[in-house]
Amino acid sequence: DALPICFDQSATSWLAEVKPHLAERTKHIYGVALECHLTPELGSLLLCDISAEVIGRYQAKRKAEEASARTLNKELQVLRQILKRYKLWANLQGDVKFERESEGIGKALSREDETKLLAACESNQLLHTAVVLALNTALRKNEIRTLQWSQIDFIRKELTVGKSKTAGSSGRLIPFNSLALN
Repeated sequence: DALPICFDQSATSWLAEVKPHLAERTKHIYGVALECHLTPELGSLLLCDISAEVIGRYQAKRKAEEASARTLNKELQVLRQILKRYKLWANLQGDVKFERESEGIGKALSREDETKLLAACESNQLLHTAVVLALNTALRKNEIRTLQWSQIDFIRKELTVGKSKTAGSSGRLIPFNSLALN
């Protein structure tokens, strides 16, 4: 018979096991969820003592800290995966409710909002450049963050996206309008 295991031990073991199979971004998300939120709150509990009520209290605390529904659901997904590894999730799944995430799509900035945003970035040239690129190319944050000079063709007025979130997005050509080119 194995001794009962604490959450912090099981979380460390689970993360070491799954890490080689995860994308870098996912490793980071899981790491933050565990290190900053789940382990400080649940770390000393035995896995078998993590009940729907304990999870409910955790959810209430995170909501009071104004964690978004998406963030809280990511944290619960990590907790669920750990409990599933130790065959403890099945008893809880009917009693644990994930947060309802907003299904609305983003809205386009008005010209006025765009002007205000650019004015607010004026004092930081790097930030201003990143915002201009974002507004005029629809590049993702990490596509802008990892952009290199070799990806920009000023003669053809375009850039080639490097590594992206999806395989189909990597290598795509983005034409520059006059604002992005400047």
